[in-house]
Amino acid sequence: MLSMRSPFSLRAALAMIAALLSLGVLVPAVASAHAALVESDPAAGASLDASPGQVRVTFNEPLQEAFAAVTVTGPDGSRWSLDDVRVDDSSAFVSVRDLGPSGTYTIAYRVISADSHPVSGTVEFTFNGSSNEAGPAEPTQETDASSGLPDSGGPDAGDSSMPVWPFLIGAIIVLLIGAIVTVVSMTRRR
Repeated sequence: MLSMRSPFSLRAALAMIAALLSLGVLVPAVASAHAALVESDPAAGASLDASPGQVRVTFNEPLQEAFAAVTVTGPDGSRWSLDDVRVDDSSAFVSVRDLGPSGTYTIAYRVISADSHPVSGTVEFTFNGSSNEAGPAEPTQETDASSGLPDSGGPDAGDSSMPVWPFLIGAIIVLLIGAIVTVVSMTRRR
């Protein structure tokens, strides 16, 4: 058994503090890496002559199935996607009615990444055909004018997930306090 006055125990305590501090620097860097869009179908800027039937957005990490939203809005502001959003690993899909007027269509997405971080954005493509000149799509649900996503009553109304990083930082702070208390009590016993 080592004496508390041994220089080894002070070095061990300092090494433990250094390890905890380096963990505190590394963990937030890992925790802040959120999902990023890597591909869409149709691709951004694509020019289509036929309606796609469905759209897909793919990310660099798996997605949570809860709260995923993907919509397609036409040049006239009408929504052309259905309400059947599906998540499969790192991709989210939604079915699309036959597109209407020619012009720019916007795919709007809001998904929750594996680390519980909400990720949202848009992808635009052009439709050159006109499979539905008779009129606009039948409205299925009001959309938020700024994002094209279904109106959820507010910017975060549908997002009840909380990011993991606050819990990691709290755990690191508790460990650091414990290490400091240990070092202080060891030095006072000398």
